[in-house]
Amino acid sequence: MDDGQTIGSGRDWFLTGMKGIFSLPAIILMLSFVGFCAFTAQAGIPVEQVVFMTGMVWALPAKVILVSSILGGANLVTAFIVLLCRQSG
Repeated sequence: MDDGQTIGSGRDWFLTGMKGIFSLPAIILMLSFVGFCAFTAQAGIPVEQVVFMTGMVWALPAKVILVSSILGGANLVTAFIVLLCRQSG
């Protein structure tokens, strides 16, 4: 079982994982969510609803479609059906 390598503490593993935050894909993802939040703020959607959308719908393009559909005057049920069709296809 012991192959000469020591198993680090939980803190060591945490710090190793945190290095991924400073990668280009992580920065792009964070800035994309900042842009989405700015889009919803301009649309007048309350912060509580934006947080709920983030928890329920993980795909950022699907969230943009949902907000755009609602802003375009679509019924919430219609926007949800479009969102489901977009995610499945």
